[in-house]
Amino acid sequence: MLVIGAVTRLVEPDHPLLFELAATVKRDELAAWNWPALELEAFIQQQLTYQLHTYQQRYPQLKCSILELDNRPIGRLILHQDAARIHILDIAIVPEHQGQGHGTHLLRTMMQTAYNTGRSIYLHADLQGKAIMWYDKLGFESQPVVQYPYVPMEYIPTAIDGAYLKGD
Repeated sequence: MLVIGAVTRLVEPDHPLLFELAATVKRDELAAWNWPALELEAFIQQQLTYQLHTYQQRYPQLKCSILELDNRPIGRLILHQDAARIHILDIAIVPEHQGQGHGTHLLRTMMQTAYNTGRSIYLHADLQGKAIMWYDKLGFESQPVVQYPYVPMEYIPTAIDGAYLKGD
């Protein structure tokens, strides 16, 4: 998958770069907590270990990818797919590469795949995070909140989307 000069590479769920990329994003998100470094690292380690374990238990067929730019890792993508839906479990771009279009292009590529295969894209966004507005702008619809602080969001392709995604 080509992403503005960046490429995704499939890896095993326990690949150490998946953890480090997520930890880099988490450190940035949690910086305002002003925790001592050792406590913060222990918390991130525990949280991400539990997250991966949960993903593997619920979605044995999950696909993990590392997003690379010039052979350097800049993000991660974890998906579960079935006949009806592409479920984004995690998408993360490291802070120094956010806002440069990598995530948008990756998501639009997935939206094109959803359109071409007649599937929707489903994810959970943090109500307090900045990504929720990004998903909304790209055409995701919010669903009723069932597990605060996360809001389920879904993208259901339409014929208009097909023309838009192709650049018509």
